[in-house]
Amino acid sequence: MHLPADPSEPPSEEPPQARVSGRTSLLLAFLPVVASLAVYATTVTDHFILNDEILRTKRAEIEVLDPQRVFFLNYLVPERADRQYRPLTFSTYAINFRFGEGAWSFHLVNVLLDAVVALVAYLLLLELLRDARAAAIAAALYVVLPVRTEAVASILGRAEILSGLAILGTWLLSLRSFRTSPAGDGRHESLWVVFAAGAVTLAGAFANESAAGVIPLVIVAGTWLARRPVPWLTVA
Repeated sequence: MHLPADPSEPPSEEPPQARVSGRTSLLLAFLPVVASLAVYATTVTDHFILNDEILRTKRAEIEVLDPQRVFFLNYLVPERADRQYRPLTFSTYAINFRFGEGAWSFHLVNVLLDAVVALVAYLLLLELLRDARAAAIAAALYVVLPVRTEAVASILGRAEILSGLAILGTWLLSLRSFRTSPAGDGRHESLWVVFAAGAVTLAGAFANESAAGVIPLVIVAGTWLARRPVPWLTVA
């Protein structure tokens, strides 16, 4: 409990996150990360399965990291038959092929990316809940949801992992975008956070074209439900 400088003011309660030390909060961040690694580590030994086979059959075209091909032609084949636009995801596949034609490096990248998702989910929930233990448990439960299995176990699911990472990351940045003005005239959105959120949103759109439309909705709905001021500059 904090004692105010003015004795006439009632003492204020400590914020909930103060109940857990910074070191403990850091250690708790490992819980969702370890949960993700424990669940999906076995997928590293998997092969190209189902739709993943297109990566192997199109290797000669995919492994050439040509900017024109990546940004202006098709995600997997030049004819743009599937109308997907995912240059960031495509680029990661091209880089994977530099390590060999086996599926292990593709699966390993998916597993490591999902561990990053687990960490960002924890940081986001910590910002929302102000309770490190609850945030760690909730993030761990999120990363092991069965509905997420295909996105991590399937190599082509990487687009969903990257776009999910962008959504969570932009949401976290939007919650931290407000700062108190030095002039004391209220709280304003930090420009560097706004630009960072824009960069993450762009990366998410390059990973999965649907992310660009989802991210603004998540920010507005998420901040409103959390009873925080909506960062309209970040949304824009």
